Amino acid sequence: MEVSAESRALSVSQINTYIKRLVTGDYYLRNVCVRGEASNVTYHPSGHVYFSLKDASSSIKCVIYRSQAAGLKFRIENGIEYIITGRLDVYEPNGTYSIVVSSVKKAGLGNLHEMYEELKKKLGGEGLFDPAHKKPIPRYAKTVGVVTASTGAAIQDIINVTKRRNPYVQLILCPVLVQGTGAAASIAEGIAYMDAVGVDVMIVGRGGGSIEDLWAFNEEVVARAIYGCTTPVISAVGHEIDFTIADFVADLRAPTPSAAAELAVFSLRDAFIRLASCRDALNVSVQRTYKRYDSALNVYSQRLMGASPRGRLRLNLERLKRSEIRLSALMRQKISDRKHVLNVAENYLRVRTSKRLDDAKHRLDRDAELMKKGMGAKYDLYSHRLDRLCISLDALSPLKRLSGGYGFVTDEEGRPLTSVDMTDVGQMVDIRLRDGRLKAEVTQKNRSM
Repeated sequence: MEVSAESRALSVSQINTYIKRLVTGDYYLRNVCVRGEASNVTYHPSGHVYFSLKDASSSIKCVIYRSQAAGLKFRIENGIEYIITGRLDVYEPNGTYSIVVSSVKKAGLGNLHEMYEELKKKLGGEGLFDPAHKKPIPRYAKTVGVVTASTGAAIQDIINVTKRRNPYVQLILCPVLVQGTGAAASIAEGIAYMDAVGVDVMIVGRGGGSIEDLWAFNEEVVARAIYGCTTPVISAVGHEIDFTIADFVADLRAPTPSAAAELAVFSLRDAFIRLASCRDALNVSVQRTYKRYDSALNVYSQRLMGASPRGRLRLNLERLKRSEIRLSALMRQKISDRKHVLNVAENYLRVRTSKRLDDAKHRLDRDAELMKKGMGAKYDLYSHRLDRLCISLDALSPLKRLSGGYGFVTDEEGRPLTSVDMTDVGQMVDIRLRDGRLKAEVTQKNRSM
């Protein structure tokens, strides 16, 4: 039975789903590496990057999702050739396919490194980097040639450093192209021209940039121009981390154009300091030489004088006079020493006697003070004790008691009455008060219970 075309027909979604399964299931298409020129680059607000990769006859859509795009170190630009790695995917709603990019790099950069290494190996094998061919940089250059762009930071840095270190050094600029088409040939011609001018030292370089920007200094024509130069060459290309073929061929490499100027232009201040140091050293050397020859002349004069009888006699007289002077000096010194010893002994005896007298006086004063303090203490003690005895005695005095309203009763014979039994009714008694006496008669006797 024949199946009708209508029953065999598939939906668009079924076709797209089938194609997606075929594409995503293919092992080879899961990890493809494609090279081409970017076009229609779009940075979407979501963070995704959309673009097409094309060659001379075809193009394919590509997408870099936000998570991958955040890690890119450069911006995807139209007209730049890239090498991308990713997986092929199909968007089912419209049946289009694209590459989901996992990594991307600029095409040609790897080739540049390869070319760099090949040229480095080639020129190194020919001996262009051999230290034996390196020419010394003059210490005091009067003229410095500069092969670089007439505009830019490099020439300004070199001018500023030169003015600071030595404004009397002449800078001669040969403006050249330092990047782009024809730059290498322009640099080589500038080196040859500056070498013909006859400067003392030459600086060849430029400011920093990418490897493509610095590539002119990796060209063979520039390397051979530097090698064939009779003038010492200092290379100053890019920043400190940048190394070019020109750096290896040059007689000296500077990390930056400013550093190249520091190496090429001698410091006027340092030169004056060295000159002053040399002058001082020369003066010291002249003085030392003069003293040496003067001493030798005196020795020879003494020898010549000692060779004649008159000279010997004069020499002996001088020796005798010196001996007499020394003897007199020794005697004076001996007398002075004896006087000094005597003075020291006298002073010692005086100080010793005075010290003993002072010590004895001090002891006497101290003993007197101690005695005085002891007597005072004794006096205070006995006085205090007498005061206490007086107080006690006063407290026991009958008169003291009489002053409190008491009276002292005695019989006519003066005997104190201490009991009612010692007197009778009608008997006269004597009552002594504080301020006088009373005569009283006993009229009644009552015994206390």
